[in-house]
Amino acid sequence: MPTEAPTPPISGTPTAELPPCGEEGQPDCPLDAWMDENVRPAAEDGDLARLNTLLRQIAQFAPEPSWNEGDDGWAAIANRGAEAAAKGDLRGARASCKSCHQRWRKLYREQHRRRPVPATTGEPVRS
Repeated sequence: MPTEAPTPPISGTPTAELPPCGEEGQPDCPLDAWMDENVRPAAEDGDLARLNTLLRQIAQFAPEPSWNEGDDGWAAIANRGAEAAAKGDLRGARASCKSCHQRWRKLYREQHRRRPVPATTGEPVRS
């Protein structure tokens, strides 16, 4: 089955101008929607090539540079998942998703929930 290109990232809208999201009766927040449209199907289908690409994009989504510091930094976790996907290790790629969610989900939702999904540069983030 051919894979579709990821949904283009949202950019250019200040967070203050974005509508509420994520609560009952509201649309998904930008990153949640992007993950549901892109990462979830790739993981469920076992599409490791697409997961590799998506996880490398996600490595660029850290909302603050400090979130990329250390072994449990946003980019480090995403890049480990991408490397696992590149090696054909779906379990390892999914484990990186779980690790990132455990480390960053609560804080992201508290501080950046309405933040648009950033455009990616195509250059990998070094962790």
